[in-house]
Amino acid sequence: MNLYILISFMTAAFSFSLIIFSLYNRPFREATGSFTFLSAVVFLNSVYIIFTLGSGNFRDSLTWAYFMEITTLVFPLLFFDFINRFVGNRLSRIKLMYKLAFLILPLGIFIYLLAGRIIQVKKFSFGYMPHYDEQVLIGIFYLVPIYLIINIILFNRIYKNYKENKYNRNIIFIACGFLVFLLINVVYRPLGLTGVIRVIPASSILNLALFLFIAVALLNSRYNIQNITLKRVFENVDDCIMVTDSEGKINQINRCLYKKIFSEKEMMFTDRDKLIKETLLSYAKNSEDFEKFLIKLEDNRVKNFRTDLNFIMNKTEKIFDTVISPVNDRGGNLIGKLTIFRDVTSNRFYQEELRNQSWVDYLTGAYNIRYIFERLGEKIRRYERYNEPFCVLLTDIDSFKKYNDTFGHLEGDKLLKGIVNIFKSNTREYIDVVGRYGGDEFVIIFSRIKIDKARDMAERILNKLNQKSIEFISLSMGIYEYKDESSIDELLKKVDDLMYKAKKSGGNRLAYN
Repeated sequence: MNLYILISFMTAAFSFSLIIFSLYNRPFREATGSFTFLSAVVFLNSVYIIFTLGSGNFRDSLTWAYFMEITTLVFPLLFFDFINRFVGNRLSRIKLMYKLAFLILPLGIFIYLLAGRIIQVKKFSFGYMPHYDEQVLIGIFYLVPIYLIINIILFNRIYKNYKENKYNRNIIFIACGFLVFLLINVVYRPLGLTGVIRVIPASSILNLALFLFIAVALLNSRYNIQNITLKRVFENVDDCIMVTDSEGKINQINRCLYKKIFSEKEMMFTDRDKLIKETLLSYAKNSEDFEKFLIKLEDNRVKNFRTDLNFIMNKTEKIFDTVISPVNDRGGNLIGKLTIFRDVTSNRFYQEELRNQSWVDYLTGAYNIRYIFERLGEKIRRYERYNEPFCVLLTDIDSFKKYNDTFGHLEGDKLLKGIVNIFKSNTREYIDVVGRYGGDEFVIIFSRIKIDKARDMAERILNKLNQKSIEFISLSMGIYEYKDESSIDELLKKVDDLMYKAKKSGGNRLAYN
């Protein structure tokens, strides 16, 4: 008798300290409320057991036994709610429904208790002790089914962790506690153990023991403040985060990415990995770029990778700076990858504006000499690698000084803009490059064509300008098709010689190699 009172007293003290610890330190996340209520019920149940066992007369013992039995009925509901939150609130969508469903049976048993038809009192050698028929209503028919559901939830999480190469000893520890409780409840009556432990309030003691399992697991840093902080950062950061395993299969996405592209219905009833990749692919502006990204994501040999991915969402283009980083275990072995999508649309827009300002001639809108040199270097590299032909045109406005002296510099500036417009309207957009070389000289880079077609386009420009019949004004042009022996300076020297050859021949003409 004294041993049972001592055990109950220690349990009450332990649960009370956990209540204080939870309320003041708050080391747990969303399971805090359930755990605190669970601790409070365990505390009350332990107190009621002490009073029941320590009562000196039958009436007092029976009174406290009623209260003890009522708290015992609440255990399964609180255990179930806590475990659900412990593994990630998996049943949040039906939370109200399952709570109401599990309240029905405890309420019925409570009413039955008040009628005085469950608890019977028998006299033992150490005094009066209530004997339970909980094996009929509380044990096999109430506690076991609920704890069986709890075990299914826990072992389902353990199996998923195993599939994801994860290991959480706290969940395993709690699952083992519930499994022991189930086994004892199931074999309690069939093996005839009632004669051995009938003096022990079996359900209450088992619940208390199970509570100790959970408390030990919790204090084993499962819900310490560091883990909660990391979880909150993962869920609430503005960047979209995706976690994949070593084979590139998506295991987890944060709230940012979830809100941007998915609905709850989609995530509940489809293959998570397939759905995410197919949806992102459907949003991708360039499917080839996204498929290259997936190749990098699924390749174990790729350690770090960074690229820009363009998505069209709600008819608006978004640019994401995408970074893939490896996640290694303590032994340095790759166990997965962390991918971060950062929306840099506004940044890229301003960068493009600054780039354009540094590349574009302010007066005419043509590219400046800096950009011309960069593109010429790119064209030479493509020629050396792919043998891709290109031609360079250099043109000078004949009698431009005389035009300025006659009509003024403002009209001269308008003339330069008008000639650039003629160049742009008679070249290929996004393929050819129109630039201002300096003063009244302009450069046109004709991409992926040979000299004969470049000459035809240059002659069309001459004809367009002549049709406008601008006084004093004509163009002298030189065109050179690049050969592999030339550098940028040598190339521009050759095309410059051709231009002056056309000018010395009277202007308004074209010279080419």
